[in-house]
Amino acid sequence: MASKLLVIGAGNILMGDDGIGVRIVRELKESGVEREAGNAELVDAGTSALDVLMECDEPVRLLVIDAVAAGKPPGTVYKFDRGQIARAMQGAGFSLHDISLLDSLKLAEMGGAEIESASFLGVEPFEVKPSDKLSPGMEALLPQLVEIARREILAAAGRKDGD
Repeated sequence: MASKLLVIGAGNILMGDDGIGVRIVRELKESGVEREAGNAELVDAGTSALDVLMECDEPVRLLVIDAVAAGKPPGTVYKFDRGQIARAMQGAGFSLHDISLLDSLKLAEMGGAEIESASFLGVEPFEVKPSDKLSPGMEALLPQLVEIARREILAAAGRKDGD
């Protein structure tokens, strides 16, 4: 049996668009994608993705969904695997949080987590400022972003669009 797919929605829901990863995971959970995908677990990690990773007690394939400020136009969607994350981070902080994604992965593995693969689905924020709501631009994109994430999850689970 394939290892579990752990989908982490990361971000600060009190900082506007920075909470997009959490919002996407919440929408996906409500849609029943965990059941549809089979061996998948969706976790709303907020700003504690490292804590979730440190608690992994079985091998996992990881998908992190988060906002990423990389200088592209707002709403730009990014898909990276672990190698691409490492290359993208050279000389740049690939995170809106206190610790980078790659550092989180390394620390979790040092703590005993077995991460078989890691990928990242990110979106360039429109606004990151104190607010418990997404910006109008991000809110308008939310259904499309949820569908992109759903397809990524089902593909990782070996399923086609709900088959």
